[in-house]
Amino acid sequence: MTRSEQRLQLLLFRLGQTRFGVLACQIETLRGHDGTGSARWFHALLGFPESPSYRAPTEALVSRGELSSTWIILDATEELLDIPLEAIKPFPELVEPFSLRRGLWGILLDNEQLVFIVDLQQMLKLDDISAMNAGEIANLN
Repeated sequence: MTRSEQRLQLLLFRLGQTRFGVLACQIETLRGHDGTGSARWFHALLGFPESPSYRAPTEALVSRGELSSTWIILDATEELLDIPLEAIKPFPELVEPFSLRRGLWGILLDNEQLVFIVDLQQMLKLDDISAMNAGEIANLN
């Protein structure tokens, strides 16, 4: 199968006015956020300096392979989009190293709006490493 024939399913969501997409295969299930539990906030994983206003918080259970799955709080889930892989473009060379370190790996133009494609599994892994370096958690399991 060529790159032009490969397709991806993305779950689209917003954080404020910014749109994001995640590979649907990374999400096991979605549920409403009731304010309880120990889910991680998406903006914190992304490195936002302060908490933005979440309009419709939704918890996504992210598959982590051999590690236990983790709940992440996303905002304003929109739709499941089926797109060709070639529609996703890399970040400009100047910002690519920073974006990859934050779990962002591509950009999609959807209805004249940018959608930043995120790898939630990578974001969780990087957050775990950061927490371990800070002495906040003993192990990843």
